[in-house]
Amino acid sequence: MQPKETHIQAGARLQQDHALRAADLVQNTAKFCSKPPEPEAFQELGDLAQASFKRATAMQASWIRAWGDWAAFSSSIQGADTVPKYFDRLFNIVLQAEAQLATQAQEATELMDNVGVSYAHWLAQKVEDKEN
Repeated sequence: MQPKETHIQAGARLQQDHALRAADLVQNTAKFCSKPPEPEAFQELGDLAQASFKRATAMQASWIRAWGDWAAFSSSIQGADTVPKYFDRLFNIVLQAEAQLATQAQEATELMDNVGVSYAHWLAQKVEDKEN
């Protein structure tokens, strides 16, 4: 049975993986820029950027709606007719805000990761095409 990975080990491993992917991306970008790209490459890159922008915009709209719902929920302490119920309601409001923040952080990092992976894949294909 393998020992479990600690938070520090996981963070270090993720940072190392990210650094290796970034170095590979820099290397492929240099290779791509070393020769004039095909005209369609700019269109493909623009399409990739536009798709990423649309996803980010939709995500932001979703977040605005979610915070609006939270604001409506948190604006009332309805049904809190005792001190314990009052504090229960207040803590529930805080917990829902915390959950919303956690969800948004996860969605944002997933989008950043997906954009990076998509760009790296596209770039690797272009570099491979140039080398062949």
